[in-house]
Amino acid sequence: MSMTAQTARSVLKCALMATVALSLAASAAAPVATAAPPPKPTTPKPKPYQTVVQDDVTSAYEYRTRILAGKPGCQRYATESDTAFIDDKIDRASKVALIKRIGAEAGASGCLAP
Repeated sequence: MSMTAQTARSVLKCALMATVALSLAASAAAPVATAAPPPKPTTPKPKPYQTVVQDDVTSAYEYRTRILAGKPGCQRYATESDTAFIDDKIDRASKVALIKRIGAEAGASGCLAP
């Protein structure tokens, strides 16, 4: 191969590499399309901490935070207490009596922390 042909071939290779490099640089510099931010909710956010109405039912239910749920057999008292507390079908006096009975059983079984 003659010297002129080798020079022409080298020039073509350099031109091709420059073209590829420029196209890569242009695509890297192009802005990336981003998704639109989600719409803001229109409903008001609830207050994270609301005061609890203290009545006879919540007073009777206070022992619930002292139940040792990790101790075998004590989880039952926690579940029964929760079920009785949220049951809307029984009247308040019966609910208080039931919650107090469950608390007394939990205390007798050694399932309440001091």
